[in-house]
Amino acid sequence: IDPCVLCSYEVDCGDVTDLTTEQGRGESSVTLADMACAWATALSGGERPASWSIYDRLRPQGIAGILVPSFAPGAETEDRNLVLWDWGP
Repeated sequence: IDPCVLCSYEVDCGDVTDLTTEQGRGESSVTLADMACAWATALSGGERPASWSIYDRLRPQGIAGILVPSFAPGAETEDRNLVLWDWGP
């Protein structure tokens, strides 16, 4: 699915886990392969994407979201995505 709109936001959220570094991934027991799974293919095949296990492990710890490397075609090393599970009061 190609993005139609790209936006930049300033986010003030202390309970976001940074998975863009080896250290952050190690502390959360997450691998690049976990994050890079073909989620759209899994969903279209009626399967649960492997990357959703990250949510299963981190959400019960009070984590509201994760900062992850972008896996979009042509993404540079500094390109990141913020994935939020909960926001607002």
